[in-house]
Amino acid sequence: MNDFIGNLWKTGGWGHFTNENNIYHQELKKVNVDFRSVLEIGPGNGSFAKEIMDEYNVSSYTFLDIPNGLPYLKETFKDSCNYVSCYDYKTLFDTKFDILISNICIPETPKEYREDLLSNILPNCKASMILGQLTGPWDATGDYKQFIMNVYNNTYKKVLVSPINYKQCYSVIGYENRNTNR
Repeated sequence: MNDFIGNLWKTGGWGHFTNENNIYHQELKKVNVDFRSVLEIGPGNGSFAKEIMDEYNVSSYTFLDIPNGLPYLKETFKDSCNYVSCYDYKTLFDTKFDILISNICIPETPKEYREDLLSNILPNCKASMILGQLTGPWDATGDYKQFIMNVYNNTYKKVLVSPINYKQCYSVIGYENRNTNR
């Protein structure tokens, strides 16, 4: 599975969608959470992370990425962030975050990985924003959209799904976590 994850995430080039940060900002305005701790899945070159750290009062920023993407991020952000390899994602299961954000990469991950990841991390996040396609040739069974809607509706009281003007993608936002400890 490790080779499959790495090869799938390398398709299209590392950080190939991070030039659309204005979409992130438009969608983040919909999130009704004061976020200080951020988990970003698939940060690419970190350009959106830099903007978030400059614009908001973020005290903790964690990157979850493929191993070959982490050295660049570590060089860029030094000790100001936490870095977790996609192979070590389970170490985040007990960590609480104000918001999880991800741009495009969640649909590109293997089904078992994304379901385990999101089922165990979203309950610990006050809010979440995933940008990406909800259907496509990579999801022949249509399970992805159903899973995303189920995990969001089971985790959050408020769920917003809206098309964004980028590569037939959608923004899926959840906030007001049903978990009273979050």
